[in-house]
Amino acid sequence: MKEKEGEIPKETTDLEKERINSLRKLFPESFVENKLILSNLKEALGDIVDSNSERYSFEWAGKTTALKLRYKKSKATLKPYRSESLNFENTNNIFIEGDSLEVLRILQKSYNNQVGIIYIDPPYNINADVDYDDDLRDPLKTYLKYTGQISDDGKKLTTDIEKSGRYHSRWLTKMYPRLYLARNLLCDEGGIIFISIDDFELANLRNIMNEIFGEENFIDTFIVRSNPRGNQAKKNTASEHEYVLCYAKDKSLIQPLGFYKQKTQYKKADKYGRLYNEIGLRKRGADARREDAVNEYYPIYFNPSTEEITTTNKGEEFETIIPKLSNGDDGRWRWSRETVEKNLDKLVVRQVRRRNGSLEYEVFEKDYYEEDKISKVKSIFYEKEVNYENATEELKKLFEGKKVFGYPKPVYLIQKLIETVNEFDNGIVLDFFAGSGTTAHAVFQQNTLDGMKRSFILVQLPAPIDEDSDAKMLGYKTISEVSMERIRRAAKRIEKDIDLEDTDEDYNPDFGFKVFKLAPSNMFVWDPDEVTDSETLDKYIEQGMTGASNSDKESILYELMLREGFKLSSKIDKLEESGQVFYKLYDEKQSVWVCLDNSLDIEAVKKLGLSIDDKLILLDASLTDTLKVNLERMMMVETI
Repeated sequence: MKEKEGEIPKETTDLEKERINSLRKLFPESFVENKLILSNLKEALGDIVDSNSERYSFEWAGKTTALKLRYKKSKATLKPYRSESLNFENTNNIFIEGDSLEVLRILQKSYNNQVGIIYIDPPYNINADVDYDDDLRDPLKTYLKYTGQISDDGKKLTTDIEKSGRYHSRWLTKMYPRLYLARNLLCDEGGIIFISIDDFELANLRNIMNEIFGEENFIDTFIVRSNPRGNQAKKNTASEHEYVLCYAKDKSLIQPLGFYKQKTQYKKADKYGRLYNEIGLRKRGADARREDAVNEYYPIYFNPSTEEITTTNKGEEFETIIPKLSNGDDGRWRWSRETVEKNLDKLVVRQVRRRNGSLEYEVFEKDYYEEDKISKVKSIFYEKEVNYENATEELKKLFEGKKVFGYPKPVYLIQKLIETVNEFDNGIVLDFFAGSGTTAHAVFQQNTLDGMKRSFILVQLPAPIDEDSDAKMLGYKTISEVSMERIRRAAKRIEKDIDLEDTDEDYNPDFGFKVFKLAPSNMFVWDPDEVTDSETLDKYIEQGMTGASNSDKESILYELMLREGFKLSSKIDKLEESGQVFYKLYDEKQSVWVCLDNSLDIEAVKKLGLSIDDKLILLDASLTDTLKVNLERMMMVETI
């Protein structure tokens, strides 16, 4: 149903219309009477057009459907759940429970060209989709049936696609629209996507990535030594590795992937004038306790008068410095005693003030600046930290030794991928196949190591937990519940391990996240397929008259944020004026006013001091024709 003029759209952005409008702006001569004339477009493009009927192309059963799905609009929204969130009011991190295709559609307007890094680990193992029949024609309705929010009319929603005879085709049809929509969200300058994949779908993934992102934007295929013992289940070989495929949105606009040092980040100079930063010699984060590396726990001695540093106690004039965690437990150094003795000239000692007000000596490494130095990331990850068995143990530590998730990705792997992208100190990291929540854990961990303020958006389907799993025995019902709990526990552990004394005064790590869940729109949306009898028609008419007036106000406000192009981390201020309640939705670039009262006093609106450039969104039922005309003389007015 077409919206009336001045009415908030009930569907997401029309991507197909946007592309047509872009083409019209570039080649206006190609349109006649609102129709594209291909011959005119070919003339405009010149020699670049290939008229040869025989050319390379990548096809599969279902590709036509996948292409159409790129432009399908969504009538759904995201509903906030404060009770499942952590520090809801002050966090920029987002966790969304829902179907990833529908969620990506909803995010198009608010997050277009806003995401710096995407990491996904899509389902690609045998039977990976056994728990969810991905009905791409109407993912919202499928999701609501799947989660028991509407009747399924006896329809079975599970399917074993591995036995369907078109495993590759179904997987490609699933992935194509998601990757297409994800590309829209990446920043034009510097946006990078990483995709974990095995050899079963590697070739197919490379083909669709070439089609969506362009072959010229391929960066590398990283090899991850994930299983040093070798996969003994394979018949002919014992594979030790998987892959991470990497593309840029525009390769010409990115820096090399690696570990880059900016001169402006170096604030101190030694007696020779060489710039350096101080890096705490004490180990931070995971494995920072004394028992994690007993050989790296030992005293370092410092003479405040002569500034001599040594590992040998030379008398009472020397202060003894022991690595201690913020909770007082024994920690450890990053270097062995022998390494310290060989690099005393690279160390500096100074006093730091603890939270209790006391001054204590700390040891720091001088990290010297080297002009234009970048250590490019290597294409093979072979460190023990990328071993998936270690990743399982890593997760078990957070859940009292219980295996709550099969084959999680290592935090270290995603940390390193994030760290190599140098354009985004405070950017958004998106993962729309969140699984156990490793990406959120990696963002928390990496932020504490380099002092950045990256935020994350995670999307995960509430797939049911296996009945005989440890997670089920612990009371978790869905993977999304496990993922959210993993994020809470990771945040608590990392916050406990870090010392804020070692960071800048204005650095406040964000260990929270807002939870949203996919839901039908709060506004009345006409669906002709549902109107099959007079009783349903009467129900629809009644709903249409009340509109959004009976919906939860906070849910409406967040839906309006998405419709108006605000990020979900944007602010909401509440103001009461002359008995009316107004809400201001705003970020650093824009603001909108909202009133959800069933009646409206124009005098209360006047006290807000809005101008003709300000927008006020109201319930349609709260306005008379005369009141609306009077308001439109003072400001922009839209209704729901």
